[in-house]
Amino acid sequence: MVPGDILNAVYMSCLFTEYKHARIKLVIYNLFMVSGYGTITPKTDGGRLLCIFYALFGIPVAALLLQALGKSHHALVSATIKAVESKCTSGKEVVYQEEKCVLGTLISFIFMICIGAWIYTNEEGTYLEGTYAWFITFTTIGYGDIVPGGHSKNPGYIWVRLIVIMLGLTVTASVLTAISSCLEKRDVKALTCSGCPAGCLVKLCCPAGRCYGHSVGSPGTYRSDPVFELDNSGRIQEDEEKNA
Repeated sequence: MVPGDILNAVYMSCLFTEYKHARIKLVIYNLFMVSGYGTITPKTDGGRLLCIFYALFGIPVAALLLQALGKSHHALVSATIKAVESKCTSGKEVVYQEEKCVLGTLISFIFMICIGAWIYTNEEGTYLEGTYAWFITFTTIGYGDIVPGGHSKNPGYIWVRLIVIMLGLTVTASVLTAISSCLEKRDVKALTCSGCPAGCLVKLCCPAGRCYGHSVGSPGTYRSDPVFELDNSGRIQEDEEKNA
């Protein structure tokens, strides 16, 4: 065997070792991020018990991390929308802020899928396959029929895949945060007292759930008795008129 063959064999051995280490990190990463492809699974009882132990501690930590990153991305999108719209409208108040945040985070989600699909075409398959594979990954459906990086032997591509998965799951968490914030605001609007100019909330007016809003007959004056109150079941009941 010539020295060149020996050096080549050593290089291939080191490359394979690096590839195995990267694959191990990828398995743990997918376990914590609940991707659940099913292409690499523990085969022994010890490995399965270790997998359960890691998942019990790793998944909650990963969920908290994604929640924090998602809220940060949502706040960034919200601040960007507010800054751009305030500049374009000469400092006027931004309307439909939550709805625009939902749209902005959805655009970010689509952008991340496009980036992942483009990376997929450089290593493995078609753009449509990449779009499908990364959508399944970012939404944690995890069918496992098409796995990004599943056929690549390049350790560097595995690290790129880990970064893209992290960014994609962050954007997914941001989309869910934006939708939740939008729905919460709609619920608040539904509970707002329409007769009160301060926009008080029925459930937050006082511990008894009474609203001292405008008088029905005179919008310019306030009444001293509750307009309506909430019973124990949370339903609004009209006050009975007091007998003279």
